[in-house]
Amino acid sequence: ILASTLFAGVWLLTSALVVNALLQSIPGKRDLRLSILCASALFTCSLWPLTAFLTNAAAAGAWFTLWGQHQASFLGFIHLTTLSWLTSNILWYLCPIWPLTLWGLYAWRHQLDLTHLYLPLVLICTSLIATIFAGNSGDSVLLVFLPALSVFSAFALITVRRSLENLLDWFSISVFSLAQVVLWAYWTAWLTNFAPKMAKSVNMLAPGLTPSIDLAMIASALTSLAWLVLVGWRMTRRPVVAWRGPWLAAAGMTATVIGTVGLFHNAIDLNRSYAPIAYETADILKNAGITDTDCVQTQSMVPGVRALFAFYGQIPFAKDNTQVCRFTVNRMTKQTELPSNMLGYPMSRPHTNEIFIVTAGHKKIPR
Repeated sequence: ILASTLFAGVWLLTSALVVNALLQSIPGKRDLRLSILCASALFTCSLWPLTAFLTNAAAAGAWFTLWGQHQASFLGFIHLTTLSWLTSNILWYLCPIWPLTLWGLYAWRHQLDLTHLYLPLVLICTSLIATIFAGNSGDSVLLVFLPALSVFSAFALITVRRSLENLLDWFSISVFSLAQVVLWAYWTAWLTNFAPKMAKSVNMLAPGLTPSIDLAMIASALTSLAWLVLVGWRMTRRPVVAWRGPWLAAAGMTATVIGTVGLFHNAIDLNRSYAPIAYETADILKNAGITDTDCVQTQSMVPGVRALFAFYGQIPFAKDNTQVCRFTVNRMTKQTELPSNMLGYPMSRPHTNEIFIVTAGHKKIPR
């Protein structure tokens, strides 16, 4: 509930209650376990609203009312758009867990009544039922699936033959080592322009930006070095631990993510982040003479983007659409004719069709 949505919290709690109610091999009184489970879940989730009400009861009451209405939209029969999204993304999102889970179901098909197999199997079935009542919360459905699938795939690894297990190891080593080589090759080309086509590819994503040698780049170098040490250990040793394969894959994926973000974080920020546009918007408003008593209206801006502008640019947005303000931040498409009351210049992210402009007054502009 705290990290995702009410939907994810409710169904994870439901799964835990079902498991504790059905399993007979766990020692202790079942009713006591269920009571402790509900009490601990309620106590943990109540810390957040309790703190908010103790600090500012009026604001917390209004905020949690809106939060509850928003969370209610995540509960209900699954929408066709959510079902379509799940169909398109569930295979790659849960990969490589789901193939191992299917193998585990086959390999342990005669022992599914054992506690360590029965428990994740019950969670998987509960997650399938949760999908029916997913509403429009596609991400939360996948979050509910992950714990059970991870546990079951771990038991599946135990039954994998040595030849296949080694194949998984070499697959992880090959794929993620190649990823490291590609990342550093593109970064070096971006830095030195020794491979013009590779450098041009990066410059197209982040025009006018040059690579920087900073702490993030050093972290990427250390992570790549750690990956090479791990690969060398695996190539010179033959460990028998069951978690060897998943550990290699997890380490390789971690190294790839750190390398991508560490080497290209500035380019990613320029290409995907709204922070530069928020800073430019704040400068335009400052040059236009905005004061501490002014407010700023928005047009065609989703709440998430508006929140980013408010955070990065410290822009004092209006509390509602009825408030009269001297300035408006408009989100438009590049094909739209620019209004005569525009202040400054149009702002946009690279390779996107959206632009942001600041206008004087609160006049509706066609998109």
